[in-house]
Amino acid sequence: MGLLTVLFAVSAVWGLWTDPRRGKAVRWLTLTGMGGLFFALAGETNLHGMLYALIPMLEKARNPSHAVLLWSVGAAGLAALGVDRLLRREDLEWTKRLFTRAACGTALLLWGFWYAYYAVKDGKVEADSRGVVTGFLALTAMALVSGWVSGGMSRRGIVAGLTAVMLAEMGSGMAYQYPSFDSKWRAKAIDVLPTDSDLVAFLQHQRGLGRFQWNLNNHPHNISDLYGVETDVSYLASVSSNVYRLGPWGARGRRLMGVRYLMAPQADGEWDRLVYTTPDGRNVWENDAVLPRVWTVHEAEGGFSHGDSAREMERGTHDFGRWAFLEGAAPRLEKCAGEDAAYVLRRVSDRVELWSDMACRGMVVMSDTWYPGWVAMVDGKPAELLEVYGALRGVVVGKGTHRVTMVFRPWSVYLGGLLTLLGLVAAWGLGRLGAFRYGSRDS
Repeated sequence: MGLLTVLFAVSAVWGLWTDPRRGKAVRWLTLTGMGGLFFALAGETNLHGMLYALIPMLEKARNPSHAVLLWSVGAAGLAALGVDRLLRREDLEWTKRLFTRAACGTALLLWGFWYAYYAVKDGKVEADSRGVVTGFLALTAMALVSGWVSGGMSRRGIVAGLTAVMLAEMGSGMAYQYPSFDSKWRAKAIDVLPTDSDLVAFLQHQRGLGRFQWNLNNHPHNISDLYGVETDVSYLASVSSNVYRLGPWGARGRRLMGVRYLMAPQADGEWDRLVYTTPDGRNVWENDAVLPRVWTVHEAEGGFSHGDSAREMERGTHDFGRWAFLEGAAPRLEKCAGEDAAYVLRRVSDRVELWSDMACRGMVVMSDTWYPGWVAMVDGKPAELLEVYGALRGVVVGKGTHRVTMVFRPWSVYLGGLLTLLGLVAAWGLGRLGAFRYGSRDS
């Protein structure tokens, strides 16, 4: 956030807390910011236990540190009021003393720590410039404020100078997250990326959309997002509860989810056919027994609960390639002697198009996650999208050829868009109201 933002926020709280016109905004912003900061810093305490028990859905905040966003919102608003107070030349001598003492103290403190812990370490110079830069920026902010107070700087000059210091403070640590290739201890995962080009090219040219499994400890990057290679294990914020209950990490789960390829030195269980070896000697094995991403069934049984998914996966008495289970009543399907065919025509993140040729009435199943908001159409007409196997998508189709379309259209997206639009309109309206009420008086 930067020292300059914090100092302006302190200036607003100190000088405007009881202000008849701006005091209410200062108090609300302070309450919001400090509440978010306290919540973010007080994880694993009795406070969180009580709040989680009393406030619905708050238990979803598995990482309380993200509440620091509220601190940022409060501090940004207070800092804006502090800058406004400075430009109005309110209480200038107090503001000058605040910036002088804070800047000098911060610079001396940071430079002292820098010398003790970074500049000289075990007899070697290991400089980290972030603390040094922050100290210099603090002194620069002090000089700008002093120039404005003494009348030696124009309004345009102080605004430009403060903006430059704020941007420099917020960006002073960013380079640390974008290390040079020479920083081996921070860039060790980058060296793995160029070695995957041949592996990725092989996987992307395989038919059937088979999923891929590898060891994340040996390859610490997200091959799914980087290259569009679908994996059964990857770096994710979370996973939908129905997939988690299904438990797709066992042998039957991997067969159901189409985990066809494995990268490992030797054959492992169901992966027994070597299909590719990378130039650097890594082996890719294939399991021919997994189901394709799209298949058809003509037997279905209803009455299962979500808790039955994992037990059915372990029981292993049915062939998932012919039989499906689902919650609620089972759809009416037909058995026949003919062969079905089903393929993926097009698949992007929010739309899937399938083609099927059915010998008789059956269900087309795709091993992608069923989730509220997905809707289905058969030959352009609305159709029911069933949650089969406790987590996957199924659509009942009749005899003959059909085009099945699945589209993600959650109501929450449209509601969110509407709320965003209303927020923008409200912000514009409040801005116009403020300009009308205070513009002529404060210009």
